Amino acid sequence: MTILRIKNAWKKYQGKSSSPGISHILVMLIVLLTLIKTTQPGNAQWDESLLVQSPDTSLFPIITVPFKFPISQSELNADLQPSQLMVYEDGNPFAPESLEKVRSGIHFTLVLNPARQLDIRDTNGVSPYEKLRDVLLDWSQTRTSFSADRWSLVSDAGVEINSSSDRALWVNALKAYQPNFRMLEPDLSSLETAIALASERVVPFGVDKSIIYITPAPSPSQIEAIEALSMDAQSAGIQVNVWLVDDSYFLTNAQGSVLINLAGKTGGNLFNFTGTEAIPDPETYLANLGFYYKIAYQSEIRETGTYPLRVVLTMPEGEISGGSAPFYIEVTPPNPILLSPPAVITRTQSKGEGSELSPTNQSIEIMVEFPDCRPRPIVASRLYVDGEVVDERNLTPFDVLNWTLSSLTETGEHSIQVEVEDSLGFSAMTMLTPVQLEVILPEPETNLTSKQITFLVLGLVVFLLLAIFLPRIIRKYWKENQVKGFLPAKFRKESSPTADLLKSVKESDQVVATLIPLKNFSGDLDGILDLSRSRVYVGKDTKKADLLIDDKRIDDAHALLHHDGSNFWLNDLDSRFGTWVNYERISRQPVRIQAGDILHFGNCGFRFTIINADKPQVTVSKYEPAL
Repeated sequence: MTILRIKNAWKKYQGKSSSPGISHILVMLIVLLTLIKTTQPGNAQWDESLLVQSPDTSLFPIITVPFKFPISQSELNADLQPSQLMVYEDGNPFAPESLEKVRSGIHFTLVLNPARQLDIRDTNGVSPYEKLRDVLLDWSQTRTSFSADRWSLVSDAGVEINSSSDRALWVNALKAYQPNFRMLEPDLSSLETAIALASERVVPFGVDKSIIYITPAPSPSQIEAIEALSMDAQSAGIQVNVWLVDDSYFLTNAQGSVLINLAGKTGGNLFNFTGTEAIPDPETYLANLGFYYKIAYQSEIRETGTYPLRVVLTMPEGEISGGSAPFYIEVTPPNPILLSPPAVITRTQSKGEGSELSPTNQSIEIMVEFPDCRPRPIVASRLYVDGEVVDERNLTPFDVLNWTLSSLTETGEHSIQVEVEDSLGFSAMTMLTPVQLEVILPEPETNLTSKQITFLVLGLVVFLLLAIFLPRIIRKYWKENQVKGFLPAKFRKESSPTADLLKSVKESDQVVATLIPLKNFSGDLDGILDLSRSRVYVGKDTKKADLLIDDKRIDDAHALLHHDGSNFWLNDLDSRFGTWVNYERISRQPVRIQAGDILHFGNCGFRFTIINADKPQVTVSKYEPAL
């Protein structure tokens, strides 16, 4: 590292003087002593780190990290190769997928410290200042400009041009600057002003600040102030190039050394001009400035959090690295949503033998949201019906799935759910949604033959004759008490055809009604509608309920089911999750129920049936309890 630093320092010094000699040796000794003081033996790392910005996560899982060299190491800003770099995310190494060099721009400031030395004219009457100025004018009007470039001019009179994007304005101001050099005493006011302005100037990442300082040799009393300005420029990342217009003798003493250090510490160069040397092209100072790199890698972050990040560059001379501030990233699974799922699907069959039920398929559509605002590809989607996968998509489109209905030939309730999986491996499912499937079959057609019609007519005639004459015969024999003796006593007792149903059921233990569960659950249904009981309490407490349902949404005494002899009634007992009849919540006020009604106690659903009752027309809607 020390050898590389000496080489770099020597390159910065080259061009100061055209005549080799003892002055070169003295300068190299000064530079060598300076570098030895700042170099630690055995240190395999660079003294300065890469400048690394916070990463761009907008294209996650691809993360892009901007970084650049410190301006004092701008000579290393050559074209890098991805193989030289490694990104450490949360301590884990990742090879880059791409590396891009981006040109930003330069904020250039020309600083003039006018004095008599700048106006000592040659045999052609041309002063050193005029020669330097003409080179600067030619360079400024021919260089390639970028949108972020800015131009400033500071003289002993103050700020002539401050951070202007108009290059022509800067050129005209430089042409117009014509002070009386022989009447002016050199001072540090212009350099102080330029460094202060550049330090305060906020620039985008990658934009560098560079100064060319044209000055005679400072006085011994100014050395300490220049050293302080050197520290300010170094900490602010400002490159200072010194054009010393004076005798080369000053390079051998402290007055010249302080200018050498000013240029060396800030990554600049010193050029000693006595009036005859070839003036360097200013573009050589800026060739490696105004750039930054963008490195992209595939992140493996899979949960929300704050993560450290570091970039390491390997070069023949050693490693240079830098870290960004820890960055926060939110990563969550996708959120699939069913789009207008069907509440009821009705399958019907057209008349005729062999015809199929239709429809045979039902499309289920979804949309996918990303709560972390990081959209990414979906790689799979699956449709579940009653917990079983009935359709899976591994290719686009993922948002439309198919439910095959061919095997479903009976009315019933089913549940559907869709699962999606994204490119990061996250998966999520929609809410479980109930769907009522109704199967409607046509009445069978009867094609009677002539023989069947004949028997049907004869049977009808016989039935009519019996209907006319049999009652008369029975009444006749009944009146004569010839039949009563053959009948049991209970049939001889006078009774109303609408006698108390509960009483007869209690005597025979005949079941006249049932509750059919809509889905499996844990509970005891034995005897819950035995007609020996006119009142049945539903709940989960054995001391308070006749019908026991073991579910966390069932109260100890949840509802009351009773029979008044002709009708069945149901009322809620102020339960927490309610009692529902045909998906309508009821109160303590009894509600009449009929065969085919859908009853829900909390989340537990049943179909109410009456033995030997006429089948009512039932309308079933989606169950949406207000929990």
